[in-house]
Amino acid sequence: MKTLVLSGVLACGLAMLVLASSACVPENGEESPQADEAPAPVESGSATVPEPPDQDRPIRSPEQQATLRDDWLTTAFFPPTTGIDDVEAAFGPPQARTTTPLPNDYVAGQIDTVVVMEYDHGVSVSIYKVTGGREFLFQAEVTGPGLLRNDLFDVGSSWADVVVAFGVPQGRTDGDPYYQCGRCDVEEPVFFSIVDDLIAGILITYYLD
Repeated sequence: MKTLVLSGVLACGLAMLVLASSACVPENGEESPQADEAPAPVESGSATVPEPPDQDRPIRSPEQQATLRDDWLTTAFFPPTTGIDDVEAAFGPPQARTTTPLPNDYVAGQIDTVVVMEYDHGVSVSIYKVTGGREFLFQAEVTGPGLLRNDLFDVGSSWADVVVAFGVPQGRTDGDPYYQCGRCDVEEPVFFSIVDDLIAGILITYYLD
């Protein structure tokens, strides 16, 4: 009796194995893929792979643009109290120096001086020198890279990147766009010369009262 029961159990088990095996193998004899099998990786060059987001041009609010713009405008070059000795300490003796007399607007008969210091590597600095008094930075024209004190943007940078970072320029003069510091008490526009969507030159002006 025990032998018959055991034989019956073995027969049933064998039948279940046969049925399970036949359910996994199709008629053509090839194995079907498992349900939990990982899909094949997509080739990197496939059109189905989405383009990565442009991390170089983050989206900023107008307030963030204004803050970034004003920070750069006020630190891109030397402060307005820069004098001749300060310029030479930074760049060395100029390759050319011109001196132009200029009447003082407040003291009758006093003649002050504008000293222009030019350097071959792409910077020209103008200093207003009060006779018997202080020296002030009047303007600076930068046409070479690596001369600014804040290198967020420089000569050779993309103009499109500047507009994305700072917003639309406040205006244009003789075709050159300019930005002004919004939080500053005086007007000191910074002009950009653009060639083929690249910054070719930067003119930094300083307010003189």
